[in-house]
Amino acid sequence: MSVYGEQPLVETVVAGESLVAYQYHIATIAGVRALNATTALGLIQGKPASGDPATICLIGKSKFKAYGTITKGADIMVGSGMAIQATSGLSMVGRNLYAVTSGSIGSGIFNFVTRGYSVYSTA
Repeated sequence: MSVYGEQPLVETVVAGESLVAYQYHIATIAGVRALNATTALGLIQGKPASGDPATICLIGKSKFKAYGTITKGADIMVGSGMAIQATSGLSMVGRNLYAVTSGSIGSGIFNFVTRGYSVYSTA
């Protein structure tokens, strides 16, 4: 499993599409990539094919795929199935632990169960 850190909360769903190329992207309960936080269940932890079990990290420390540069300590939201730096007032799902560039794998602390709203702090 790709989740690391202290006992994250994970759930297994059936992949509704091939997620082989989408490890660390954000998925829905239907097992497809989430386009926004409203439909997001959590982070894909493996590389499941369509119809296979997909482990999804709901809460805890996990790796993620960045869409755009995300600064250290920035709030994270969902965009195009990936993590993006949150802007004020938008639904956030986590916090970035280290600076990451677009297309790279980052590390963050996530909570997809009780999402919050960003106050846009990069401290």
